Amino acid sequence: MTRRVEVAVASHSRLELFPLRVKPDAGGFVVGRPATGAYVALSRGAFAATELLRGGCTIRDAKAALARGHLGHEIRLRGLVETLLEAGLVKTVDSTSVPQPLAPRRYHLTFLRRRHIAWAFSRPAVAAYATVVAAACAILLAQPRYLPRLADAVVASSPALSLAALWGVSLVTLAGHELAHLLAASFLGIQASVSPGNRLFFPVLQTDLTDLWLVDRNQRYLAYAAGMVHDLLLACVLVIVLWLGDRHLLPLPEPLYRTLRLTVLVLVAGLLWQLNVYLRTDAYYLIANFTGCHNLWGDARAYLKATLKRLLTGGAPHPWAGVPERQRPMVRAFAALMAVGTAGVTLLGAACLGGLLPLLLRRDGAGHQSQLPLLASLGVTCLWLAAAVLAGRRRRPRVHYLLLSPDDL
Repeated sequence: MTRRVEVAVASHSRLELFPLRVKPDAGGFVVGRPATGAYVALSRGAFAATELLRGGCTIRDAKAALARGHLGHEIRLRGLVETLLEAGLVKTVDSTSVPQPLAPRRYHLTFLRRRHIAWAFSRPAVAAYATVVAAACAILLAQPRYLPRLADAVVASSPALSLAALWGVSLVTLAGHELAHLLAASFLGIQASVSPGNRLFFPVLQTDLTDLWLVDRNQRYLAYAAGMVHDLLLACVLVIVLWLGDRHLLPLPEPLYRTLRLTVLVLVAGLLWQLNVYLRTDAYYLIANFTGCHNLWGDARAYLKATLKRLLTGGAPHPWAGVPERQRPMVRAFAALMAVGTAGVTLLGAACLGGLLPLLLRRDGAGHQSQLPLLASLGVTCLWLAAAVLAGRRRRPRVHYLLLSPDDL
């Protein structure tokens, strides 16, 4: 539960900030605390003010120093102070401790160092990956029957066994996908963590790569794309294995052969899933990094809310708080995609659920065999979503600050 905390700040106040990590980015700076995963993007002027406050200046002294550099123009720091407080970057105000809004983070695979996995990202390794992809593409062009089909989802005569195999393969490939993100993060010198999550009503595993803000922008692509590259490479390897099995160059029992075909289907479906960028998939982060929009999804959501409010109540236009002029067309376009995509996938989910309900409610013998596997699958999905919601609540800010200060702060 989020609690409201009043913080009194005056012109003579001094703010003690936590030790911060700083990274120049897109004409400004990103500052934050890796311990809590809180980062904010600051303009050069806001960063200069933050440095003055970090150095022990009172707010009055910081404003005076900034005004001298801006030809006497009046400087306001209220917005900056609110931003620093909400991000949990302020330790004390006038020697009084400030409650922290975010809990400390937990990292995974912290023992890994760059030297342990550098071989996987070396030039010879990349050449080997390219060779595997080229060989698989050649096989698919020559024999399209190795392309995944929906029929590959049936690996056994029993619906229960087929569904169990689907869940098992999905969990293994998901784990490999997220492990690739973790390894790429370790290679870049940062730490990350994996947790259950959800995108609307879809259960997912997600890797927290927030500390990528401390990495050069061009290097972030590696960590963002690592999961998709893993899925593509594994799918290509399996296509080659299936091809070798059909030529009796590699013994593959029939159950294993069908399981490998199912795995290719799951991997390709996962790659197609990444195209749902409005759900903040890996492809979304690649787009956001390419465009330089630090919070594309959040800005688009705020734009949609403001637009809907204006249509319903005739309110003021969206204020574009903190969104640079050059990013606004991208935010508008992404907001439109978000609205259409979310509506479409919600309708599709409702249609699928409507198709499942008759099977779950049937009492005759024909539907009984499919009822239990579907109920079990639905139960696992609900448990996953519940775990994701609880995990998300733990990551939310626990404190909302009400800044008590003069209007001219």
